[in-house]
Amino acid sequence: GTSNNSGRAGGVPSGFELSGTLAEVGRRAQAAAEKEKIGRVLDEAKGDRARAAEILQVSGKTLLHKMREFGLAETRN
Repeated sequence: GTSNNSGRAGGVPSGFELSGTLAEVGRRAQAAAEKEKIGRVLDEAKGDRARAAEILQVSGKTLLHKMREFGLAETRN
C-alpha cells in the first residue's frame, strides 16, 4: 500500500516556507542550506575567507558574492 510520510523523522525546518512551485521551494532550500554551511565554515576558519573558500571548494570571489547575497558580509557602496 501507499503511506504518507507525515510521521517521518527529519523533514523541513520549522517555519520553512513551502508555498509556490517546486522550483521555488528548491531555490529557497538551497539558499538556506548554503547560508548555514557558509556560516559554519567561516566559524571553523575563524573568519579566514581564503581558508573558508578552500574548504568549500569555491573561489574567493564566489564566496564573497554568496556572503553578500546572504547578508554575511558588508556590501560595497
